[in-house]
Amino acid sequence: MESENKYEYMADSLIDDLLKCEICTNPLNDPISTPCDHTFCRQCVMEWLERTLSCPACRNKLLVNELKPAGRIVIQMLGQLKVKCTRCGQINLERDNFNDHIEKTCTNSTVSCPSAGIKCPWKGPRDQLNGHIAMCTFEALRPMLSSIIEENRQLKGEVQQLKANSQLERNIPTQLGATSTNSTNLTGKLK
Repeated sequence: MESENKYEYMADSLIDDLLKCEICTNPLNDPISTPCDHTFCRQCVMEWLERTLSCPACRNKLLVNELKPAGRIVIQMLGQLKVKCTRCGQINLERDNFNDHIEKTCTNSTVSCPSAGIKCPWKGPRDQLNGHIAMCTFEALRPMLSSIIEENRQLKGEVQQLKANSQLERNIPTQLGATSTNSTNLTGKLK
């Protein structure tokens, strides 16, 4: 199974076979175990079970609802595997920390301008973000526009509250009339 995360393993040949999927032969990705104690990539075994209702390793009968998450130790060992980012070339990243690397530090990850919320269309590599921000007209306007947007949001909330109050005021005479009729009926019954 090809990694969606854009990394490659640092020492693929040194990875224990117990941490590899018997279907795709790659290190386990989202590992799932069978009742007969075999572990596979979730996607690999699901595709297998669409064709054959048996364990890919021992051929025992196997149904999807019998699958269970892999054990904690397997998950931890997989998370410690060393990978290289194919976007920026950084090496010796732990697989478990790779998404943090992409989201926070990878120089070649595509990021949006901090002013994307006010419609700046720029997207580009993280290492070009500071240059963009220095020239971004949206970024220069962001403090003022953010303040206006927040005031607008508050005003909309106040308008909704006033509408709700107005609806309640319209219902009061109806409720008072019903209460008055009920009390008249009750007074008549007491006499």
